[in-house]
Amino acid sequence: MPMFDPFIERANPEGNRVSFLFGGVGDSRHTLRTIIEIAKHEGARKQLYHFTVNDINNYAIIRNLIIWMLIQDLSETTKDSDEATLIVNTLIFVYFGTMMPDRAFERLHQTIDEALAALKAGTQPLKWAHLYEKDFPMYLRVLTMWKGRALKIYTNTELIDKVTEEMKGRRSIDEDLISRVPVACKKEKLLYVHAAVLYPSRRFLKLFDPEMQVLLENFSGKPKGHENHRLNSDICAA
Repeated sequence: MPMFDPFIERANPEGNRVSFLFGGVGDSRHTLRTIIEIAKHEGARKQLYHFTVNDINNYAIIRNLIIWMLIQDLSETTKDSDEATLIVNTLIFVYFGTMMPDRAFERLHQTIDEALAALKAGTQPLKWAHLYEKDFPMYLRVLTMWKGRALKIYTNTELIDKVTEEMKGRRSIDEDLISRVPVACKKEKLLYVHAAVLYPSRRFLKLFDPEMQVLLENFSGKPKGHENHRLNSDICAA
């Protein structure tokens, strides 16, 4: 039933809390997409929303928490600021990247450190999200692994080789995909196929990684693996 149908408004005139329970949130896109649509459609009609987040993968919840913490930081940051650029690029690489720039890697681990500190102190990392305290030890183990052992599972070279070998196995499919992507994205697609690397935003490169900007401008048409990118441990450990 459409949530913003007039019938729902008549049935809920006081604007009471609307609750959601998904069959599993996985990488959190169900939850985030729903929140985005609510923000787009509710207009002047404001009410409370409650989301119960669950997944068969125990580690998915703490991964999503890190994403929510980054989004929270973004909401409290001046729009178009350098920090906002850093957070947005970090979020993009957490979601989509096999490799990530050093500065985004550092920002991700800053957030992981904040989550670790809160959980060790027995407090909730976010005021608007409640984690069951009985699960704190599990989350602490996972975050500690992401900070340590997970970073040593593969070297950058090994990870690039694994991704590019997988892409080679789907070469005919990939060539078809490249032929259908927008012209502005073809170099980036080619770069990912050969080097497992995605473009940061131009502003990010200018602010935090000017050497990489030179490499991308000069060599992304004939890409090779770039050593200036680190392992995205969040994706590998998940």
